[in-house]
Amino acid sequence: MSSDLQQQLEDLGHRLGEHGYQFRRAQYFADTGVLIYSPPVQHDEIAVIERSVFIYARDQRWEARVTLHGGPHWIREVDSIAQLEEAVLEALRSDARPPTVRWKIESS
Repeated sequence: MSSDLQQQLEDLGHRLGEHGYQFRRAQYFADTGVLIYSPPVQHDEIAVIERSVFIYARDQRWEARVTLHGGPHWIREVDSIAQLEEAVLEALRSDARPPTVRWKIESS
């Protein structure tokens, strides 16, 4: 894992934290990774994360990934960390899945 790439993702997480979002390391789809999410909503005894997006570096690009629980995954590939921030906000501000037509379903 490139510590520089991971640090860039975590720096993005901190920036988005200033807008009320939360993040944690989540290296599920690559050697680097962060999960950015809206604050959990309390439902009875459990807290539910209703909007989230995984972000990570892959093959000289950045990827953002959203999914419905148990459903398909949609990915948006971008070239810069600034574009990645835009993709994250696009996903977190939308109830739709995929958030826009720019998100492509993961091919197996």
